[in-house]
Amino acid sequence: MQLQLPFLQDSAATGKQFFVNGEPFLIRGAQLQNSSLTSAEFMLEIWPKLVQANINTVLGCVPWEMIEPEEGKFTFDELDGVIEGARKHGLRLILLWFGSFKNGLSTYTPAWVKKDTKRFPRAMLRKAGGQLVVGDVLSIFHEEAPLADAKAFKAFLQHLKGVDGNHFTVIMAQVENEVGILGDSRDGSPAATERFSSPVPQKLINFLTDNWDSLHDTLQTNLGAFRRNLPDNRSNSSWESVFGQSERTDEIFMAYHYALYLEQVAAAGKEVYPLPLYTNVWQDYAGEDTENDFPVVVGGGGDPGDYPSGGGVANVLDIWRYFAPTLGFIAPDIYLNNYDSVCAKYRHNNQPLFIPEQRRDEYGVRRIWLASRKSFQEALRSPRKSFLPGSSAGFYFDELLASGKDASPAVTATFGTWNLRIERSFVFGKPGPGFGMVIHLEEARFLLIGEGFQVKFSSTLSTAVFTGILKFVEKEVVNETTGEMRSWRTLGGDETRSGAAAVMPGENPDYGDFPISVTIPARTRIAESSATPSSEALFFRIAIGMAQIMRLPSLDPADKEVTRELKRRVWWSLFMADCWYSSGLGLPRQINDTERSSDLPMEESTFHALPVDHPTLDRPWKPGLWAHMITLVELFGPIQDFNRRIVQEDLEDAEINRCTYDLSQKLDAWENNLPADTKLNPENLEAHKRRGTGGPFVALHLGLYHYSTLLYFQYLETEGIFTNTTKTFAERCKHHASSYSALLKFSREHKGFQVVYPTIGHMAIVSSSVLLHTLLFGDENQIPSARNSLNANFEALIELAQYWSAIKSMIERLVVFQKTCLFAKQHPHKLNRWMIRFLIEHALPIDEKVSDLAYTSTPHELQIMHVETQKLTDQGRFTNFPLLTHPD
Repeated sequence: MQLQLPFLQDSAATGKQFFVNGEPFLIRGAQLQNSSLTSAEFMLEIWPKLVQANINTVLGCVPWEMIEPEEGKFTFDELDGVIEGARKHGLRLILLWFGSFKNGLSTYTPAWVKKDTKRFPRAMLRKAGGQLVVGDVLSIFHEEAPLADAKAFKAFLQHLKGVDGNHFTVIMAQVENEVGILGDSRDGSPAATERFSSPVPQKLINFLTDNWDSLHDTLQTNLGAFRRNLPDNRSNSSWESVFGQSERTDEIFMAYHYALYLEQVAAAGKEVYPLPLYTNVWQDYAGEDTENDFPVVVGGGGDPGDYPSGGGVANVLDIWRYFAPTLGFIAPDIYLNNYDSVCAKYRHNNQPLFIPEQRRDEYGVRRIWLASRKSFQEALRSPRKSFLPGSSAGFYFDELLASGKDASPAVTATFGTWNLRIERSFVFGKPGPGFGMVIHLEEARFLLIGEGFQVKFSSTLSTAVFTGILKFVEKEVVNETTGEMRSWRTLGGDETRSGAAAVMPGENPDYGDFPISVTIPARTRIAESSATPSSEALFFRIAIGMAQIMRLPSLDPADKEVTRELKRRVWWSLFMADCWYSSGLGLPRQINDTERSSDLPMEESTFHALPVDHPTLDRPWKPGLWAHMITLVELFGPIQDFNRRIVQEDLEDAEINRCTYDLSQKLDAWENNLPADTKLNPENLEAHKRRGTGGPFVALHLGLYHYSTLLYFQYLETEGIFTNTTKTFAERCKHHASSYSALLKFSREHKGFQVVYPTIGHMAIVSSSVLLHTLLFGDENQIPSARNSLNANFEALIELAQYWSAIKSMIERLVVFQKTCLFAKQHPHKLNRWMIRFLIEHALPIDEKVSDLAYTSTPHELQIMHVETQKLTDQGRFTNFPLLTHPD
């Protein structure tokens, strides 16, 4: 595999996404003490501890004084040993360049820089009485310091390219560390004061003016004088004339020049080795988002100079982003501030969020999950490479306050047609802390990571009257490289609070004085939960339960014949509904094979002619249309189970063909065994019309065409492997899809054959998906027929939508399907998990096929998509379904 340089890529969902070797990469990072990476020997005992802690990326410093102890003479021996040690342990590195600045000081510069104060002057701090005090920090208003720093940084990255350019153990570099000036709001040296009195650079004025509406609100607040002075005092005006006299003006002045300084250093390095670069920021610890009771001495105060003035705090973030463009992002260090607030500020204008430093206690660690909500689209050791845009929610729940009050509110999130309420997990004793992430995998499937919380699901569908948990399974990672997981435990009952919530318990849940154990401690802290909106399915399952309680399949000897037949028809109607909805939603059937002991329904005309008080049937029993529907529906479940097996199991082609053949033989046998008056032909159509059974007769054969289409659907896409068998089965699929459309059209054009069941709509969608294959990829002579059949299906759907509101969502599924066919790079009809959901779960909306669409989003690619669509339209191969979705 050819390795790729790490990079940041634009993403519609997150602004930018970090890639290593061409794959999205989630940093599970740990930053070491400053001295750690200065000794390869010291790190020998540290590497295994990091691996054991599930760290995949290590942050550590590279001091300028270590690699250039004498000017122009570079030594990288210790650094090379560190890189080799990380590589041997499978760890990545983010190296922190401690060059001119570290925490507002210049303590990591080489001795030859520290000693030569004439060549490298220091900043001066203004004290009471006008006294100037020399600071332990380089002044940024002299050219020698940035030149020397840039030269060293360039040599550093040039060396990295040589020793790591084929490995990419080092995936990113930080330029300087928490720059800014401490002890004053600006440098008070003569050179700095002269620059401060000089005209403000026109480029800065233009930037602030032209981008005013997109500036961070805190910067806008600090630019009050700037706005009031418009349009005066622009050219040849000093900083105080333009921005007013205040510490905030000093801060803007320093931020502009620090950004230029770091840009000079960063650009020099990136010129020789284009690793992603960034710098980090010491925060204002006494501002509006402070969240601590620590004394000011711990983290500084709220005025520029209490924290390093000129660093990239939110007040000046826009200036930094514009005037230091080589930096991929500006990263906040979060120790004493409100975590969520800082994350929000640094996502300004869709900047990527990276937090290199933060509190290391539990209070701080829990808040990592908020950062995940703001930017990450991958989860720890995830089973998938990417997720739906905006598909994750991160959260935390702190310990209860001393008063017992819960200061951590529940979190609500909406994904697709699902509302989620995420709250602290229930216990009988004292509730504990919690943290985690919920990731929307697809439709009704969610991945839950963490502990001490529970998730309640509710569907937004208008047809849903109840939302339940379909499945809740604890997962275990079996392959850390690919993220593959296996099901470990099936959770339910008390572990879901009787189906009310998916509970991710804490490590030691407090049982209090409650004598019964109803909660379990956390184990893997990973689970997958599927929810289901129940409407018709719910009512059917309730009805089946009631029928079972009434022992409905059993007939009372005292019953009249008409009562017996009514009981049979009720029971078998429930049986058919159970087969359809259970298979469609992936639920276990409620009616077991052993319960199918009741006789099948009799022929319809005989039933209609039964006298109410007739004790027994006075003519030979003959099965009716309902009876044949029942025996056909019994093949429905095996066909869908077979399709699922193809996706879930690695079946050999021979096994797939054998199973297909066996099921096709059963369908053929069912059709061949139909009585002569039940086979599909013009004479029988007319006969059933006269009897008033034209609708059920058509529905019976529509079902046969639908089930046959499902059986052969997989053969539409064979990935270039064509045999006589695959060709035959593919043609059968197209034949049955076309036959379904033709019969449905016939039923609408002739009286006496009306079929207005909602399931007819879903069957029409499946038929249309096959017809789309012919329209898009078939021979030119097949296009007119496919288009006519598609139009007929769509007209039927529009008509059905007058009776059933759910048909609209089915139409939307077809629109999504066509879009997927157009966007997918190859094999859009391939039978996979997405396709199974499209073919089977007719009651649920369906998401776009993200895995195929993930990288088809740039303007250039969308333009190509438009051209391809126009080409298909000109060829008569494109159908603009959305035009028909909102009829008057």
